[in-house]
Amino acid sequence: EIYTLSLHDALPIYELDIRQQQNLDRVKTAGYKAKTTTSVNYRTGPGASYKKAGTYSKGKVIRIVSKKNGWGKMSNGYYIYLYYTKKL
Repeated sequence: EIYTLSLHDALPIYELDIRQQQNLDRVKTAGYKAKTTTSVNYRTGPGASYKKAGTYSKGKVIRIVSKKNGWGKMSNGYYIYLYYTKKL
């Protein structure tokens, strides 16, 4: 079987893709930049009981996209204790 798709049929899909990309761009740039004030661990969740995912050196610039109970969710999906950061 052969299906024919007109430009009119495809246009709503194309517009939806553009809107989705614009929404993703807004999420990526949401929040604020901060700098670590000391060497600090970042974790898989918002609390010291969550698994350590890594360590940032003093002076590392990060993007905080949301905050919860003193913890900041970074643009990479990990969490950092905000006490050890300074908003830029």
